[in-house]
Amino acid sequence: MKKYLKLLYFIVPIIIGILFANGLNMYFNYRIADLMKQKDLMPIRNEFGCDLKSKGVVANDYFLNQGDIMFLGSSELRHVTLQHPSYFFNTGRSKNNAFIVGKEFNQDLQAATIIGSLNPNIKDKKVVFTFSFQWFLTKRGITDYNFAVRFSPIQFYTFLENPKINKETKIEFARRVYSYLKNSGEYKTEVLYAKLYGYRTPIHDIERVLLDPYFIGSRFMVKLKGKGLLYKRLKELKPYEKPGKIIPWDWKFQNELAAKDGEEISTNNPYGIINDEYNSWFKWNLRQDKNMFIHSNLISSDEMSQYKFFLKVCKETGVKPIIVLMPGMNWFYDYIGISKATRYRLFDEVSRLAKADGFTVLDFRQDDTKKYFLRDAAHLGTEGWTDVCEKVYKIYNQQ
Repeated sequence: MKKYLKLLYFIVPIIIGILFANGLNMYFNYRIADLMKQKDLMPIRNEFGCDLKSKGVVANDYFLNQGDIMFLGSSELRHVTLQHPSYFFNTGRSKNNAFIVGKEFNQDLQAATIIGSLNPNIKDKKVVFTFSFQWFLTKRGITDYNFAVRFSPIQFYTFLENPKINKETKIEFARRVYSYLKNSGEYKTEVLYAKLYGYRTPIHDIERVLLDPYFIGSRFMVKLKGKGLLYKRLKELKPYEKPGKIIPWDWKFQNELAAKDGEEISTNNPYGIINDEYNSWFKWNLRQDKNMFIHSNLISSDEMSQYKFFLKVCKETGVKPIIVLMPGMNWFYDYIGISKATRYRLFDEVSRLAKADGFTVLDFRQDDTKKYFLRDAAHLGTEGWTDVCEKVYKIYNQQ
């Protein structure tokens, strides 16, 4: 009898914990669905670096299901100038809203992870991917550290559960994740899962079977945590108010305004770099950067493999992104050793690969000498964002 009592003391708390977690999950599902309809979601849509989007799945799926346009990228999505997707698409001047997903160090593999984690049942996903050739400056591309700080366990598991992604692609994904995380000391559960998933051996298959209950629990808990964080944020938001009538943009005026704004915030240098950027970095570091990348070969960077993988994931999931090829300031990249010919070879290859898969490419390489198109050496500025948003606005028929 004592043996049975001891067994009950062990089993009962587990059963109670499972029931509680499932109940909490059901509660979050119900309340989040309700709050999404009641709350003004613009603060989440507009927030740069928001983990609910860059490391989550629920908010991204909801926005895309509403017809929102996802602007997927990296540090160029910061709110540095007035001209920004949040301004052009979230102020009552377009049929669809926009939401920005990304943060510093987001590169091709993170973008592929986000695309692969989207709900496969959502039709006609609108995605704009701002592609940066800076990711190709080094042979390694993204570093282990930079990948680890942007890694999302929720998106990792959801990617591997996506029925539209081929098994071989999932195995390739697991191997890529394992290669970047294996020495990080973080995400030990996901590292082990990626290893067992990506490298199939008889021993690994046995380990996977034995550890399957543990992995199921881990997947459930990381998803539950993500829902909890979203629920907490939603409760803080103001109630939703129905917008008024759509008033289309006067793009001629907006382009004139962008040139004027760019001139007003770039007064302390001859390059068209905004004042704060010039003071914080260029003014003091330019001399030491001369020819620092003269031996770089952009085409042979490992990042090219990650970009091809991104395209593969888009194709398999049915996502047809608009790929924005952002230029770099011509004089600066010539100065650090990346000639225009070298940059253009990369643009040619990136564009060719995307078009071969039927994707739209907005190629802005010719604007590498245009003042105020960029706010610094490589991030879109007042005229750059206006041009990009005008083209996206027209492609998606937002008037």
